[in-house]
Amino acid sequence: MKDSPELLWKPTTEFVAHSRMAHFRNWLEERADRAFEDYTALWQYSVDEVGEFWQAIADYFDVIFHDQPQSVLECGQMPDVRWFEGGTLNYAEHIFRNFSHDRPAIIFQSEQHPLREISWVEMRDQVSRLRSYFKSAGVHAGDTVVGFMPNIPEATYAFLAANSLGAVWS
Repeated sequence: MKDSPELLWKPTTEFVAHSRMAHFRNWLEERADRAFEDYTALWQYSVDEVGEFWQAIADYFDVIFHDQPQSVLECGQMPDVRWFEGGTLNYAEHIFRNFSHDRPAIIFQSEQHPLREISWVEMRDQVSRLRSYFKSAGVHAGDTVVGFMPNIPEATYAFLAANSLGAVWS
């Protein structure tokens, strides 16, 4: 028996240097005037300065809060910790900020379906249709919409449509 499992993949130095993680680390170093010599140092920062780290994540990804949170982290033991208390946002709004005619919204393949790309236009159209249906069915903010579906693009459309109304998708 080996002491450690066989390494299946290791990123190249170039891959690491151009990763989103490296970009975030560099951005954070400039913003926080800190040095993170490697991933472990960044991880330790995320553990030691939890609230500060998650505020940095929200800032880095330009999270749009419709109601600003009063705090990033209300201390307590998991699972009772409260994150971004008082803040409201719309995840569907964040997804559609990435709308592009140059790349697909979803690349999908399954055992039953061949590889296909779904454009942002198609996804927006499908989400809009489901959103209209949910509204006509009386779905409001705070409601829960439940579906029993495989992991297919239509499940994403349903999630985004429910979420765009402030409903919970399950």
